[in-house]
Amino acid sequence: MAFDHPETRATWKRTRRRVMGRFWLWTLLFVALFALSTVVTAQTDYAGRGGNQAGPAIGALAFLWYPFVLYTCLGALSRLKQARSALQAFPWQQLPAARKASGPEAKGVAVHLALGAGTDGEVRWSPTMCARDPRRWNRWDDRLEQGAWFAGDPTKWGVLALPGGEGIMTVQRSTANHSTERTTAKQDRERVLAAAPHI
Repeated sequence: MAFDHPETRATWKRTRRRVMGRFWLWTLLFVALFALSTVVTAQTDYAGRGGNQAGPAIGALAFLWYPFVLYTCLGALSRLKQARSALQAFPWQQLPAARKASGPEAKGVAVHLALGAGTDGEVRWSPTMCARDPRRWNRWDDRLEQGAWFAGDPTKWGVLALPGGEGIMTVQRSTANHSTERTTAKQDRERVLAAAPHI
C-alpha cells in the first residue's frame, strides 16, 4: 500500500511533527500570555491603579485567539488521520496530471484529476474536487500539472501527492457535487474505504 512507501511514510510523519510542533508552540505562547495577564493584573491591583486594563486585555486576547489555534491544529491532525487511512488502504496510482480548476472551493483548492485518455483520445477529467494541504489552506504546487500520484478513488476521495510521495493533500468531491447527489464527504470516505483492496 502507499503508506509502505518509505518516502510517503516519511512525508506523513514529518508533516504530523510540524503540526504538533506548531500546536505546542502556540500552546506555550497561550500559557505565557495567560501568566503575563495574571501577573500584570495582580501588580495593578497591588499598586492600587484599578484603571489599568492591560492584564485583562492580554488575557482576553489569549482566550479569544487560542480556540482558533485549536481549530486549525486539530483540523490538520484530522486531515492527516484521514490521509493515513487512504494511504494504508490503497496503493499509489500514477495520474497524468492534476490541474487547478477555475473558481475557489469552499474548503481548499478546486482541482480536476486526469483519469487517462478516453476512446476518442481526449483526456478524461474527474469531477471538480477539493484539495487541501493538511497544514495550509490553499497551497497548490504547479508541478502536479506535470504528473501526480493518487491513493483512493480519484472521482470521490483520497490523497494526492507529487510523484515520490511529497506534498500530500487530501482530496474530496466538491461541495456542489455532494449537494447535487445528496451525499457528504464522510459518506464518500466510508464508501471508498469499504471498497479498498485489503479491507
